[in-house]
Amino acid sequence: MDGWVPVTRFQRIQVNGHLDHHELVELCSIYPRHTIITQHSAGSAHLLANELPNHAVLVDGSGGRGISPEQWERPDADSGKAVGFAGGLGPDNITAELQKIRAVAQGEWWADMEGKLRIDDWFSIDLAAQCVAAFHESLS
Repeated sequence: MDGWVPVTRFQRIQVNGHLDHHELVELCSIYPRHTIITQHSAGSAHLLANELPNHAVLVDGSGGRGISPEQWERPDADSGKAVGFAGGLGPDNITAELQKIRAVAQGEWWADMEGKLRIDDWFSIDLAAQCVAAFHESLS
């Protein structure tokens, strides 16, 4: 297949859409060396109860529309799952939003961004570098 890249070259697989428990178990077993990321919502909260070591969740209350929430929330901290936070993050607000995310983040977590790292629908290394620099500044 021309242009096809095997999944084994990546560490994370994000599933956009609804999965039931059995589908998640199957994906995690097919790709045991990958982190399977599911979108967290009220309808998928039941997936937090599994003990699959390669399952993580992504919190994006805007559903991929690039809108930051008024208040960041971390799903069930007792689940031990790694959690990604997404929604309107970019160079213009990453410093302020990271402070809010850190207030609720526990354990392993990450910030996910896409829309604000694009210019005319093309990924911008410069915008990504601005976010990385802002992140490093926020650590000091």
